[in-house]
Amino acid sequence: MLTSHDKIRFVLLPGFHGTGGLFEPFLKECPAEFDPLVVSFPGDRWLSYDDLERLTLTRLRANTSKLLFLGESYSGPLALRLALHFPDHVVGVILIASFVLPPAARWYRFLPWESYFVFSKPIYAIRALMARSKEKALIIKQISGELARATPSVLAWRVKEALRCDATGALLACHAPVLYLHGTKDTVVSRKSLDTILGIRRNVFCRRIDAPHFLLQSAPKEAWSAITDFLGKTRAPA
Repeated sequence: MLTSHDKIRFVLLPGFHGTGGLFEPFLKECPAEFDPLVVSFPGDRWLSYDDLERLTLTRLRANTSKLLFLGESYSGPLALRLALHFPDHVVGVILIASFVLPPAARWYRFLPWESYFVFSKPIYAIRALMARSKEKALIIKQISGELARATPSVLAWRVKEALRCDATGALLACHAPVLYLHGTKDTVVSRKSLDTILGIRRNVFCRRIDAPHFLLQSAPKEAWSAITDFLGKTRAPA
């Protein structure tokens, strides 16, 4: 039996919604060698990437085990930044449908995002009704529920943070292996974000999965297969 010392501490950083609830389908498939730590962000405070970095570090400073960081979408830049604090313990960084530079034009941050999120509940309800499968309808409802855990003003703030971020320095400074999982049906973070990352750092591992933006929720088994393959290729022999 694996002890806690033997396991990889798997730090999961959530997407734009900022909560850990959407990781549930993914964690149901979690292999025994991983010890998951799901991080959530306060839904009532405007926190920059700097703030989130400091906040998350308070949960990790005493940890000296092997670390694996996963940044889902919005949290990709955060995962790279956190990895820099533990150069002797990080076995890898996984970016899920993420970015290191704004995933859309910077001027988008001037749009009335707070008003949009005030009306997001009915929008998601309509999308769930129009979904072509029960599975997709369930995912949409789950997303809506998790988004409701943050105020519209906080969600609007996170959009603006993403649209002014620059994690290129962290990507270059990170000495740990990096894996990028790209959903081929992603309409939120385009292939351009992956191309930007590969243009900055050519040795990033990439796996394309037939899935939308919410890749871990739609294709958890495929994601785990990619992650375990990645670690098998990059970990030094004992």
